[in-house]
Amino acid sequence: MIATFVTTISAAALAELQARHGNEKLSDHIGPAAKLNALILAERNYVDTIWGAKKIYDQGYAPIIWGAAQSGSATTESKADADVFRPDQFPITDIFTGKTKLPDFKGRDKAFNNFRTRIRNGMQEGPNFAGEYSVIQIGCGAGCSFVIVGNNRTGQPLDFPRGGEDNMYLTLKYQLTSKLMIAQWADYDQSTCFIEHFQFDGSNWTALAKRDVGPVEACYNEIRKNLD
Repeated sequence: MIATFVTTISAAALAELQARHGNEKLSDHIGPAAKLNALILAERNYVDTIWGAKKIYDQGYAPIIWGAAQSGSATTESKADADVFRPDQFPITDIFTGKTKLPDFKGRDKAFNNFRTRIRNGMQEGPNFAGEYSVIQIGCGAGCSFVIVGNNRTGQPLDFPRGGEDNMYLTLKYQLTSKLMIAQWADYDQSTCFIEHFQFDGSNWTALAKRDVGPVEACYNEIRKNLD
């Protein structure tokens, strides 16, 4: 497993550190000025698909040399890493109770116009995810579906990063009072069923963890069963 800490630092703060410490290792001084934006736990091959296998390290940084994993431990460790994420760790306290605003399918949201009826029907049922969003799953063939998340406050629809023929038998687990989305889907190329955890910040999806739960047939189970 790879733990990735995503941090940012303003250009002004970075320039001040460079001016103050010159060629010294930035890693010795950058910590207090950097802001942690996300923590991602994932398998090495999955991280490589996001950022590529080639990495560039800042001055003073170096890759960690991992020892060989003990035999028989990989599955247990992967399951534990994924299970550390619970809905109550990503709480939402501001629940939208106002009148739903529907998308502008002739203007801002015209890219979603082909699915306007399904989106309208889904949003009119009110929010069911992350305080103010409606999760709308639309079929695209046998075992195929994709997901649109509609903001009941602003009317803006957004795509979910999994779905279609690349992510078959897609099922989701989520709740109104949390920003955590759990997705289960099958990859026929790898003959594997995966479970992924995502954090949603209102515009972006951050992948937190991914693990396989067995062959494609495992995706016939409910997410709850594969998480047990």
